[in-house]
Amino acid sequence: MSDLAEDSAVAFYTVIIDWLKILVIFGLGIFVGIIVRRWEIDRMQPVIRILDNSVTTVLIAIKDKEGQELPFLANRISVLNTGRSGAKDCKVYIELPDKVIRRTGWMLPDDNTALSVTLNVNIPEYVDLCAVAPRGEGRIVTNERGYRLENPDSYQKYGPEIGDIPATITVASSNAKPAVRSIILHATPIVDNNYLGRIVEFVPALPQTTETPMTETTPKKRTVYNWLTDWMDKK
Repeated sequence: MSDLAEDSAVAFYTVIIDWLKILVIFGLGIFVGIIVRRWEIDRMQPVIRILDNSVTTVLIAIKDKEGQELPFLANRISVLNTGRSGAKDCKVYIELPDKVIRRTGWMLPDDNTALSVTLNVNIPEYVDLCAVAPRGEGRIVTNERGYRLENPDSYQKYGPEIGDIPATITVASSNAKPAVRSIILHATPIVDNNYLGRIVEFVPALPQTTETPMTETTPKKRTVYNWLTDWMDKK
């Protein structure tokens, strides 16, 4: 009986150990699957960039309330998605002094165009940020529908007497981190041999993210996930 009991105990513990092995393997499989899935999601994320070397100007005609066409030089900037998937529902905001925040407009060919756009990978989209009168008599900051002088709610006008205006541009998306850049709207056009009427100047120091930059005194902690994803990226 003792031999039979001993054999039964050995068989029981063998079954338990086998089940534990199965559970460990199953758990490791789930863990690795979660890591791989998260790595794939992070790797496929869209990355929005505001191109600070992309300021261009174009002569446009804006109708006033009487229907008269007035010449303005529109200042356009480029936004690029350098990630691996489309950035959806992208909107552009400009923050002016005294916390005045306005939606500003993508380059809109007509009133039927969507006010938010999808940024496809490596295909630039253009923002009609502001415009200036040819002689610098005044600046216009658009809203999301672009330049509409006949609609008093569609723009904000700033005369040269106000001086240079510091501002912040934010491009927000429903599935990507926002891109943020600091700019100056000059009171009068700056010297640019390529583009007449340029008043937008980027301030280079601001990082293109809303996250607080890490300092040397607060090093970023690395997790097992960070080490694994770094290793997978090198493969």
